[in-house]
Amino acid sequence: METLLKMWEYIASNPEQYFTSIWQHIYLDLISFIIILAISLPIGYFAAKSRRVSIPVIISVNIIMVVPTLSVLGLLLPYTGFGAQTAIIGLVIIGVPFMTISMMTAIRGVNPLTLENAAAMGMEPWRVCFDVELPLAFPTILNGIRVTSVTLIAGTTLATYVSAGGLGYYIVNGLGMNRMEMVYVGALTVALIAICVDLSIASLQKRVLNKY
Repeated sequence: METLLKMWEYIASNPEQYFTSIWQHIYLDLISFIIILAISLPIGYFAAKSRRVSIPVIISVNIIMVVPTLSVLGLLLPYTGFGAQTAIIGLVIIGVPFMTISMMTAIRGVNPLTLENAAAMGMEPWRVCFDVELPLAFPTILNGIRVTSVTLIAGTTLATYVSAGGLGYYIVNGLGMNRMEMVYVGALTVALIAICVDLSIASLQKRVLNKY
């Protein structure tokens, strides 16, 4: 109870900074996620369709996935400097593998006979893709979106190390000054955002699954 009171007092002492940090965190997540989708969806689709494309994609994805987010940001700093640009690039690099693998899994999970039947009925290839294949793959794609979005929300806390703002400010500075109320303010707010996003996407998944 005492910790909650200290957290509230800390937020009340500077609410503008708190809500600015929340906005910065969400902004970094949104921009990164849009870029991730723009990169991952087409790459994942073509990798699922072609073995020649899938092999280098899978190798690249496996290499990127073992590199810690903080290491990626550190490697980018000499070239992109401090600020939101470095944070966004780093988050995109970390997020693309998750979404690419999910897209590949989703497309490969569609029954080939369904696509062949659609083509046999005279549907053009682009209609088979958009009217049959992608709708059937959509529930699995949503699962990838769910995992990637929560991963990004957690990873964005490290953006403070490159002076990009966000809720990581409270965690890093709170640990440095041994002020646990700051740490809890940042950590619990990040957790709350992640839970809200996860539940929202999970609800959408249930609706899609009931539809299909």
